[in-house]
Amino acid sequence: MTAAQLLGELRHRGDLIYFTSVVPASALLFVPGDGNWLFLLRLLASTGMVAGALLGVHHSMILCERCVTDFRIDAADRAASRRWRFTAFHRASWGAVVVILGGSLARFFLDRPLDAVVASTTHFVVVIVVLLARFHGSYRPWCPYCRRGRGGKDPEEAPSPTGGHGRPLPVV
Repeated sequence: MTAAQLLGELRHRGDLIYFTSVVPASALLFVPGDGNWLFLLRLLASTGMVAGALLGVHHSMILCERCVTDFRIDAADRAASRRWRFTAFHRASWGAVVVILGGSLARFFLDRPLDAVVASTTHFVVVIVVLLARFHGSYRPWCPYCRRGRGGKDPEEAPSPTGGHGRPLPVV
């Protein structure tokens, strides 16, 4: 596997990396003590969370060929029936950033038990953002907000469900 293929696979699985590290990271916040091993475990879990969230959000910004081949034939109808997710993604993105940054900064001023609660809440907000970003990235060609073209750019074309160029047909 080449480095580009590995990066593509990691980017495609970024949300899974985040979800598998958010639970231990949140649980470790409630463990009392400040030993070296606890610090290393928290650092490892937090690094996995940050890397997974960044990879997941980056994946939502590109139209992944692997995701396109996994599209259902009725992808446009599926996207239209889940319009609220597009609205939530576009309206809540900056609000989520404010909550995440505010929660991260507030932790410095709080005592131990309340600190863990605020951090876990922040982790939960990031879970919602990553899930919405994953949906938005997969169905971006049918997003009613992105199709406006933002600043005069042409809207993105929806992928063809017929396959071709040696690529498999989408899942039915």
